Amino acid sequence: MPTTRVPIQSLNGGVSRRESSKRLPQEVENADNVLLTVERSAEKRPPLTHIKTSMEGDYLNVPNIVAGGGFNSDHLYFHFIDVDGLNRFCIVINRAQTQTNLMVRVFRIEPTEWIEEEFDKDSFDKGMKEYLMHYNLTTDSSLPIDDIMGSVTYGSGAIFWNKQMRLGFLPDNSDKVVPSCDLGSPCVDGFYEPDPTYIHSGDKIHYKTADMFFVDSNGNTANGGAGQVRFPGANEEDKSAVPYEPSKDSDNLYSKWISVVADPANGGGYKNVIDDIETRVNPASLESYAVGHSVENFSEVAIPPPPDDVNSHCGWKAQAMIQHLYHRSENGISGSTNDAGYLTSPFKDITGNDSIYNYETANTSGKGEIWYARDPYFSFPSGFYRTVSNSENGQPYFQPVRSEDKNSVIDHRTFPVMIRKESDGKWRISYSPLVPKTSGTAINNPGPEAINSNETIKAMEFWKGRLWIATDTTIFASRVNEFFNFFLNDSLNITDSDPIDISVNTGQFNRVQSLTSFQNFLFITTRSGNQFEIRGSSTNAGNVSPTSIELRSTSFYSTASTANPVKMGNNIYFFDEEKLFLYSGTDAFGNEYSTAYELSTHCRGYLPVNYQEVTAVPSYNSIIMVDRDNKNHMYIYTQKINGQQLVQSAFYRWELHENDQIMAVQGYETGFYLVVKRTNGVTPRLYAYYGTFEPVTLATPLLDRLVKVESNKITYDADSNITTIRLPYYDPAAIEIVLDDGWSESRRYTRHIATGVVSQQYDGHFTTNLLVPGNLASERQSNGSYQLRRVWVGRPYEMNIQLSPLHVRDAENIARPGVLNLKRMTTRHRNSSQYNIEIERYNRARSSVRSETFTYNDTTDLLGMLRIEGEGELLSKILGYADSTTIYIKSDFPTPCNITSIEVIGNFRPGDTSIQK
Repeated sequence: MPTTRVPIQSLNGGVSRRESSKRLPQEVENADNVLLTVERSAEKRPPLTHIKTSMEGDYLNVPNIVAGGGFNSDHLYFHFIDVDGLNRFCIVINRAQTQTNLMVRVFRIEPTEWIEEEFDKDSFDKGMKEYLMHYNLTTDSSLPIDDIMGSVTYGSGAIFWNKQMRLGFLPDNSDKVVPSCDLGSPCVDGFYEPDPTYIHSGDKIHYKTADMFFVDSNGNTANGGAGQVRFPGANEEDKSAVPYEPSKDSDNLYSKWISVVADPANGGGYKNVIDDIETRVNPASLESYAVGHSVENFSEVAIPPPPDDVNSHCGWKAQAMIQHLYHRSENGISGSTNDAGYLTSPFKDITGNDSIYNYETANTSGKGEIWYARDPYFSFPSGFYRTVSNSENGQPYFQPVRSEDKNSVIDHRTFPVMIRKESDGKWRISYSPLVPKTSGTAINNPGPEAINSNETIKAMEFWKGRLWIATDTTIFASRVNEFFNFFLNDSLNITDSDPIDISVNTGQFNRVQSLTSFQNFLFITTRSGNQFEIRGSSTNAGNVSPTSIELRSTSFYSTASTANPVKMGNNIYFFDEEKLFLYSGTDAFGNEYSTAYELSTHCRGYLPVNYQEVTAVPSYNSIIMVDRDNKNHMYIYTQKINGQQLVQSAFYRWELHENDQIMAVQGYETGFYLVVKRTNGVTPRLYAYYGTFEPVTLATPLLDRLVKVESNKITYDADSNITTIRLPYYDPAAIEIVLDDGWSESRRYTRHIATGVVSQQYDGHFTTNLLVPGNLASERQSNGSYQLRRVWVGRPYEMNIQLSPLHVRDAENIARPGVLNLKRMTTRHRNSSQYNIEIERYNRARSSVRSETFTYNDTTDLLGMLRIEGEGELLSKILGYADSTTIYIKSDFPTPCNITSIEVIGNFRPGDTSIQK
């Protein structure tokens, strides 16, 4: 048989699951812990470096949420924010936390350290907590977190929504008749009559906030009479204003106590109007009953504060009517009392001076009056207006007031909440500043159909100056540049800026999975096997308006429920079980045709069935996919395009230690951050790693959880000749030590393996102490003095490339039939140290050949003095038939390994071997 050469010019083709004769020469059977590039072929992947935090043990300060300690992955939600490339943050929400001050954590992302930001826990109220935790955790704990929570970046913060919470309008009381009754004598319906001015206990009681109840002088719950009323949501700063010290309830929220007496001058007279909702309490059962925002007329509206005071959140009813601003717990009750004891508020008179009005006696003529415009007039739509004074010139003007009809105010308690960093540097949670309806009725300006139908939010996105929201059956969008206004400005005149409301049913029920803004269209995936685009009119410069919007079906593939599409370069990529799709929706086809292509047909069965997290690293044209069923596995897809030619389309895998469970991943520029769950020696904790696709220097040890241990953590005991190295974290598998001696291609370095591992408890967690024979703490200098040393420490990982079965191919790269007997293989490498070639023949025990890029003159220990070879090759004997021989390239050393090309020499006998002659 003649000698035959089988060349493999590169190993950058990634994994293939096609029949071996149909694979490309550069495709392999398996590729683990490698980095595949067009420039350098296949090399050992860069390390995952350890991220420092403020906690001893370097874990993230996210409290455990499972009884007995630990984390339930489906109760943790992560959102990453990149403000400007320099200011980056990670928000972590514990859905299962019972205490609000433990529910949210925010971390500032630095290259080597994550710093916890200050979160104002007092900005929480009970409604926000109930929104995030909605649905009993025992019933939905098995659901993936992506089926429960969603988020979208909004400025220097993010909007979070609960996919199980049903939208709705605030309750309406326009058709309710509340009978009158005296204190101590419940009405027929069991509720006391409301009082429009203040809370008192003379003859009538009006409860104006949820969960308020009586207590007697001893603090016990009482059914009526004088005593105290509890206002949940007050903060610690209110201590001096109340008769009792505020205390924290089970939610760690402060409670404010106010005397309820007949005479408001003696401490009564407080009113607390929150979000136009009035809660009345049954004094017998203490059950609350909410009535809504509608009123028969505006005659009882008190004088509102001026426009420049609308952010005071002082709870005035007219103020809530104007902009429907929502309270925070720290200022849910505010204002002051005059000599008569009535609650007052500053209001500028027509001269611009501050005045204090007594709402019982003040002359309010011409100030704060409500007017109704039956028909539109110039730029004024029909509706209600109030008369206010202009603080600059003292002249009155008219400001729109919300409609008095039902369904005029969206219930903020069912709408997404915002977590943002404010000007004082603190992060706070707040309700969305929803704008009420100011024109029309529930008939001619009904608002989004999804809110009327009490549907749930499935996805949100910002695009074309609007906030787009997808629900069970519809997609609706806000007014242009008014992200929280979903009503028509003028019910009699629809304009291009007005909200949009469309259905996604196209002959079948399509439940939206995701919204992705991209170029001149909004890309939509559903769980029904359809992909859609929302576009504007092609004759109107692509503008999207209520009259020009177009919803078109573009492709018909099923999509994964736990992985939203990612944008990379000029394309969108979306996922399904064991599949990756490329969506082409650009103008390349004349703005008429969009379609999708599957990129994973050649490796069917290799990708995850269920995805945990996905992200893109656009500068390296790579997508990261985390396996939900094997949370320590990351699958990478790298694509390179040269003009119109696809030069690389490679899938490969990175494996973390078996104790690591990836909870979140986010790509940035040349690399990515990981949040993993692993034990700290006592209970599971969250840790942050950083990985990169950029080539690391040759002096960087290739070890996971890589950390440089400073000299003050290294001690040497001369009596036992043992060096102890204290790690900043707990990890008994991080046993590899490399001296920080400044590696180079020509300089030798020293590698050590810990002979002993000791765990020491410290402040509620364990740390790992590595024991190494000899003195690694200091180094003797030429002048006889000793210099303290630093070391690199980490956990070894193995690069493993399993070659595809080899075939002799013709000029058109088609495998020729015949028998190939392999004799030897030449492996060429660059900037590499040791690696192993393992050969397995006929499923027998493997034989191994180690590369010879080491020196012999200093030691007989191959793990001792090593060096990196710039260019070289390794010759390995194979001696086996191609169809029954498996070849592996492996490296578990902390040094680089870059395989540039391979050439196999063998004997080939052509012919059809399936026919006996």
